[in-house]
Amino acid sequence: MADNLNLDYDEIVITKDVSVAHGGVMAIYTDELILTNKKIICLHKGMFGGTKTIYHYPLEQIKVYNGVPQVQKGKLSNGTPCLDVYLISGEEHFNFQSKNKATIDKWIAEINKAFGIMQKVEQNKKSKKRSESDEDSIAGAFKKVGDSFKEVGREFAVAFGFKGKSKKEEIDEEEEKDEEEEAVSNYKLESDESIILRKECVYVFGSLECTADVALLTNKRLVLEYTTGFWNNKNHVDTFPLSDIKLYKNIPQVKMGERDDEPILEISFANSQLMLNFSEVGNEKKQKQCIEEWMDKTLDALSDISIVPPADNSGNRNIRICQSCGKPLPSNVAFCTNCGAKVQIVEEKSATGKICSKCGMEIPVGMRFCTECGAAVEENKPGTPNPIPPTEPIKDSVEEKQKEKLSIDQQIELLQKLKSLVDAGIISQEEFEKKKKEIL
Repeated sequence: MADNLNLDYDEIVITKDVSVAHGGVMAIYTDELILTNKKIICLHKGMFGGTKTIYHYPLEQIKVYNGVPQVQKGKLSNGTPCLDVYLISGEEHFNFQSKNKATIDKWIAEINKAFGIMQKVEQNKKSKKRSESDEDSIAGAFKKVGDSFKEVGREFAVAFGFKGKSKKEEIDEEEEKDEEEEAVSNYKLESDESIILRKECVYVFGSLECTADVALLTNKRLVLEYTTGFWNNKNHVDTFPLSDIKLYKNIPQVKMGERDDEPILEISFANSQLMLNFSEVGNEKKQKQCIEEWMDKTLDALSDISIVPPADNSGNRNIRICQSCGKPLPSNVAFCTNCGAKVQIVEEKSATGKICSKCGMEIPVGMRFCTECGAAVEENKPGTPNPIPPTEPIKDSVEEKQKEKLSIDQQIELLQKLKSLVDAGIISQEEFEKKKKEIL
């Protein structure tokens, strides 16, 4: 009896497969997987073919990053290739009894099409590269001759009663071998996390030195998976939050460098310095292209993270960066949330005035005290030109002009700020009276 899928009136079946295992390593190939234009349906069946449960996974629940649904080719813990579907509520894994990558590629392509993304189905991509050669080249001519001898040898083996492998079986074996060589990712994504880039066999130097079996870049962190031990039986998953990337003049410290005459990706975090070598991708040109891609994607991910406050209309920023560990901090903290050190303010020259060295707020022109915390404005800082000679008569006239620019409301507001500092015990009554005379 056919199962009732309860499809909507405007819902159609795009593709389906039987003998599907759902749920992990211990699952058996008894399920049926169906893709419609609205959802993925999994019919969980028993040993005798009866449907036990019907699972519905709406396409709108699949995570999307930069318009691309997070549906990828992965592997189970035992190395079996599977279809990984990253949902808002978690992850789902499906693998097919044929263990053929083409089936997984087909599902990825069809899901992308359902999202409106036209993606070419790359079935048997590696086998095609092996079988297709340029007939005009010498290598192609020799390969063609070799294939002919191979076919003749196969026919002789069959004629003498030996059951040789067919060409299709050899291709399937090569595909399975390629699949076994792919690394398994042990990292579990968070509910609001998506994979942006993935690379295997990455050499890591700096604060961590290893050969990462898998390097992942998500929208929240960099993930490095590697093994240690004599038998490589200890798995490690190290994560580096993108929010910990150091800033210099509001520029993330992600750049291309060089090590041993090879290009590398350098990333400076608050507590670590990493250098990634992608020499396995090919020649120097391909390495640089790979590094540039990782740089661009990292900066794109950082643009979605609020690391520093936005600039005002004048283009100024009040940026707080821990001088001890280099971690970017919100503008309203006085001590580093990472190492506990007191925060110093990275001052930027304001077009309209100065920046308070204590609280980081902008001070209007003519004000001698900060209107936010009451701190005195530092005069004649190193590197700041002072065209007025430090003579007393001229200094008095400058102070009088500055006093004239203070309105009554500004004087009252500043005195109230200073009074609150007295009540809090930050300054003494004598200091308050002295500053009061200077203001009035």
